[in-house]
Amino acid sequence: MNITKHASKRSQQRGISRKLIELIMMYGEPVAKPGGVTEYRLTSKAKTTAQSEIRKQLMLIEKACNKGVLVDEADNTLISVYHIM
Repeated sequence: MNITKHASKRSQQRGISRKLIELIMMYGEPVAKPGGVTEYRLTSKAKTTAQSEIRKQLMLIEKACNKGVLVDEADNTLISVYHIM
């Protein structure tokens, strides 16, 4: 994503990091604004949804531990899946 000089300056002044911006855009609620732009807001409702999704991801990470997948990168083909001993 391109960042304007204005946005870069404001994020520094307001202590809003790039990671925080990415999180807001990933989990925030989009709101259409005049001029064809979109505002993303991490409301309390969106926060609850994000926390639930992240908990689910953490559970999947636990399940994925000690498992592997074999992929042919040349044509992006999944060849096999297995447990790592």
